[in-house]
Amino acid sequence: MSWIDVAKKDFEDSIRSKSLWIVSLIFVVLVAGGSFAITLLPEGGSFIGDPLSSDNAIVALQSISSLLVPIIALMIGYMAIAGEREFGTIKMLLGLPNSRLDVLLGKWIGRSLVAVVPILIAFGVASIVIVTFYDVFYVTNFLIFLGVTVLLTLSFLSIAVGFSAASGTKGKALGWAVAVFFIFEFLWGSLLTGIYYFIEDSLPMAGSQHLPAWYAFFQRITPNGAYGALSNGLMDLGALGQYTDIAKLIGKETIPFYLTNYMFFAIMVIWIIVPPILGYLAFRDSDVG
Repeated sequence: MSWIDVAKKDFEDSIRSKSLWIVSLIFVVLVAGGSFAITLLPEGGSFIGDPLSSDNAIVALQSISSLLVPIIALMIGYMAIAGEREFGTIKMLLGLPNSRLDVLLGKWIGRSLVAVVPILIAFGVASIVIVTFYDVFYVTNFLIFLGVTVLLTLSFLSIAVGFSAASGTKGKALGWAVAVFFIFEFLWGSLLTGIYYFIEDSLPMAGSQHLPAWYAFFQRITPNGAYGALSNGLMDLGALGQYTDIAKLIGKETIPFYLTNYMFFAIMVIWIIVPPILGYLAFRDSDVG
């Protein structure tokens, strides 16, 4: 048995989870329903133009995905190895024989597939809605948005698997996963605002003032922040764009390298790679009983 067999078995076991499918169904309904709901809004406003295009759907789906994708990914990943340790099946898994690296890699790949499948289904249904009810379908933008959303999924999945590998129980792994979600979703912005106030003796007010480049960077250093910046940077959404253009935000025509799309892509890749590595190092040296 190798990491391939571990991944295959883990994928098959994971897709039997009723709670996973319930959450996935909710995501599919919200994505498809959100795409359809746009068609019911009156045209001529700042959000709905003429013709109605898939970019309108993307703007709405950015908010849905940035909230629900982390929940789905963390839910799928936190039990990956911590669950095996708590249920006592980790000894059997390591005695087949598999190295601890095989177990972690197989679990990561298996859970990644499980996490990405609902995303692909949801976007597939949304594309059918767009083709059926919208005037214009910008396929390139839609595929870019799908790709960036997959990166966001893998980022949070990797964080969860990393904590799962480093935790002795599923309770601890779940606690870390919940903490990560609340920090990135709700606390990170407040923390940066406090630091900004301490340094600048004022509050950051995007739109009414130019913000320093360091502040813009740290806003986008989380998976969600990099996701928003990369979405806005790779897709020309014009006035529909949900995320502020960085050049306008910092008041410079030439932006520093650490605020480019390449950097935001690198940030997401780092979130995908580093947490499982750190989790493996803890898992490698731990006593599994």
